[in-house]
Amino acid sequence: MNKWRLAMWDRLAEILSPWYEQIHQEALNSAVLHGDESGWRVNGKTHWLWCFANSVLSYFMIDRSRG
Repeated sequence: MNKWRLAMWDRLAEILSPWYEQIHQEALNSAVLHGDESGWRVNGKTHWLWCFANSVLSYFMIDRSRG
């Protein structure tokens, strides 16, 4: 990937990070939240793709831990 594309992805992450963190905080403060995980490979190693959702939000994260 060339430097221009990497810079573009970095800029997109910078723009979206505050929204992602806001959704994370709203999920943490939710009275009702459904959680589910699926196996996800990262560089050949198993990680977990977590989804936390309710009727107004969906929050996704990838973690090395299933617990």
